[in-house]
Amino acid sequence: MISRLKIVQLHMLLSSFVLPAVLLYIVSGALYTLGVKGHVAKQTFTVALEKPFAPDLALLSGVAEKALVERVLPVPEGDPYLKKSKGGYKFRWDDLHYAVTLVANKDNRSVELTYRERSVLTQVMRIHRAEAGMTFKIVSILAVAGLFLVFASGLYMAYTVPKFRNPSLLATGLGLLMLLVIVLA
Repeated sequence: MISRLKIVQLHMLLSSFVLPAVLLYIVSGALYTLGVKGHVAKQTFTVALEKPFAPDLALLSGVAEKALVERVLPVPEGDPYLKKSKGGYKFRWDDLHYAVTLVANKDNRSVELTYRERSVLTQVMRIHRAEAGMTFKIVSILAVAGLFLVFASGLYMAYTVPKFRNPSLLATGLGLLMLLVIVLA
């Protein structure tokens, strides 16, 4: 059996460890709920193609990279991909900071390149919506697991200390009742 002191220490260290990630999700969730989403600076260019448009990932990656380098714009770090859309294909290449899309013009001899640079707030919102890559998905899962363990250890302490048992059970019951009223309303 683990001593109460060890559980208190685990609770304290685990809550301290997950606090930064949990705060990120709490603050970004509150801002998102309030409609604060950040800013995206957008630029659009027409880029001529040497050959008619074809859904060739390597070719379109080269076109996008060359166009960005010519305009002295940062190249996204993510992996480019092609996405089928109503009008044909859309090339996307993005990371947390930048996004590039290429869409063929009607003449198939040029593409519209749209370059987006996201503000820090917009980047935080992408993290909140799990659109920031695998690293942040792992951080999110670890934060959820840590938060669960913090609550479990806190409830264990509250329910096993006689002085705190009844008030803790009452608080849990009221919290459950409130949730049920909201869900069933």
